[in-house]
Amino acid sequence: MGGRDPHELHRTGTPLELFFDLTFVIAFGVAGTQFAHEISSAIAVAAGVVVVFAGTVALAAAGVSVPVACS
Repeated sequence: MGGRDPHELHRTGTPLELFFDLTFVIAFGVAGTQFAHEISSAIAVAAGVVVVFAGTVALAAAGVSVPVACS
């Protein structure tokens, strides 16, 4: 499968691309909500920071590797 031309006129996102973006939006939203809950309840703040950092790195790595693998 070849990549799409980024200079194509009237180019729109496919449903798969939109679903992929929505997945990241929801994942970061959930991570942010959980992090805010950890900070507000002052339960294991250091552990919460580590978990959010690890989650962010994992999501970013997945976001970088999937489009490259699909190209």
